Amino acid sequence: MGACKEIGQEVMLNANDEDDLMILLGIIAEIRPILAETNLILRSGVTIYAEDIRSYDILTEKLNEMGAIPCKLVSKKKREIQNNKMGIHQYQRYDRDSEIRGFLEVDEFLPIVLIHSLIPNSLEAAPNFLIYSRTENCEVCSIGCKIDDIQKYLRKNSENITRAIDHYLTSEFYLTRRVSTGLFLTLGVAIEVWSDYYRNSHSEIDTKKKKKHLQEILIQCEELAETYRGRCDVCDAVKKSIEEYVDTSDVVIGRIDEIDRRMMIALRQEMAILYDEKDYFIYEKVLDAACHSMSQLVSKLNIKRELMYSGYLICNDLNERNFTVKKVVNAVDGSKSRIRVLRIKREFFERFDSPGLEERRELNACMSEVIVERLVESVYLP
Repeated sequence: MGACKEIGQEVMLNANDEDDLMILLGIIAEIRPILAETNLILRSGVTIYAEDIRSYDILTEKLNEMGAIPCKLVSKKKREIQNNKMGIHQYQRYDRDSEIRGFLEVDEFLPIVLIHSLIPNSLEAAPNFLIYSRTENCEVCSIGCKIDDIQKYLRKNSENITRAIDHYLTSEFYLTRRVSTGLFLTLGVAIEVWSDYYRNSHSEIDTKKKKKHLQEILIQCEELAETYRGRCDVCDAVKKSIEEYVDTSDVVIGRIDEIDRRMMIALRQEMAILYDEKDYFIYEKVLDAACHSMSQLVSKLNIKRELMYSGYLICNDLNERNFTVKKVVNAVDGSKSRIRVLRIKREFFERFDSPGLEERRELNACMSEVIVERLVESVYLP
């Protein structure tokens, strides 16, 4: 996997932009038979990376609404998929690199591989790479009707498609290479085709605005795809998964030298995270729960191996039979308990100026209080 780097927020797309990007992909699939006669046809399939499991689920739902067909990598039966359709495969950790490459090279339809949380080695250099980062707390709106109407129009107006392609090949956007890679150049022609459809129900001014906005999305998406390459490895995915788990779960967090009654109960349930100035002490049960969404991508064993090989997981057994360490904790009532936990360096979570897990919990609590106060004010103040 690639080097552990924090992903910045260089580019942010809103929910409508993400939907528009999926519609452009659907248009590419729809006009594939016509694109095959030009140099704009994609010679390889598309890999779409979702940042987290929720975005991944929404993405999968969107593609299903658009008529994409689920595919297995190996099938004795010939895939009965029309050449203007998308075929999607959801990456599994047991997929062979050769099978992934073979699927992406299928030319009977538009093949798409979906991944989330981390980028496997076999797909780090995938030529046609898209990021799907769903805006938090947004409504999941239907995309099926939008693409259906566009598809109906395209099937009745093949001459308009050809004319739009010709216009695109002589446009400033294409000739000046505002986007430079194959996928985004092809998505550019989808914008031209969509504009032709859009013009039927909107003014020329609105059509030009829509077209310009879509082109800006494309430029941003190409930049975003490049920033993610090599950044989403196992270490990054584990860090993010644990942070999200701290944000959303009731796991108890406390200092290892301040064990109160509440923490003792959590320790008995193995639902606690302890810390000192140098390290965090995390139960395997907590790690498994936090990384559950990654189970189809990487094994529990490999997660701990990656943390150990990267120097973040401290353990006594270098033969990989046991990654945990024993700790004796003293409760405020004077009792002692022996626990077995994963010892992870504090720097694993605090690199790239990220807050520690306990600070993260405190920040979330403060934000919740502020939100409640504002809600109260909005209700009671005139």
